[in-house]
Amino acid sequence: MACIYDGLGVSGDRDPAVPLVEMGTRIALADGSLPAIEPLSGQAALERSKYWLSQLRSQFEQQGFTGTVAVYVIDGDLWSTISDAPVNNGQDLLSQTQRLQLMTHTRPPEQGERMLLINEATLSAVIHGAMSLEQAQKAGLARLKIKNPKIPY
Repeated sequence: MACIYDGLGVSGDRDPAVPLVEMGTRIALADGSLPAIEPLSGQAALERSKYWLSQLRSQFEQQGFTGTVAVYVIDGDLWSTISDAPVNNGQDLLSQTQRLQLMTHTRPPEQGERMLLINEATLSAVIHGAMSLEQAQKAGLARLKIKNPKIPY
């Protein structure tokens, strides 16, 4: 699936909670409670987000995460999946030894599936230890939820 990093516009399959996370992020960046990141675009931004997502995958693995979560990097309209389900997608031998797999450019989650909504700046802060994912959620900078159109937030 294409994303903004690929030069395409927003897919239109954005969760109703995305604006709340975007607003919380803008406020936190403005008041300095969330460190700003260097603005990048195109392939450079995609590679940075993929690297940060791989670091998030490592954190999840260290924390004993189980199951599957769709991760939406809001800035790039990028859906990715972190999962402990076996995947045979031609990945290298190293990634096959990891318990959790990261796949980028995946489909959005279906109803009833778990998802994480997060911006690049918050993702950076989480993987660099400036805040935990739980702190980011409490501050309104990320949202971990089950996709349910009847309960949008």
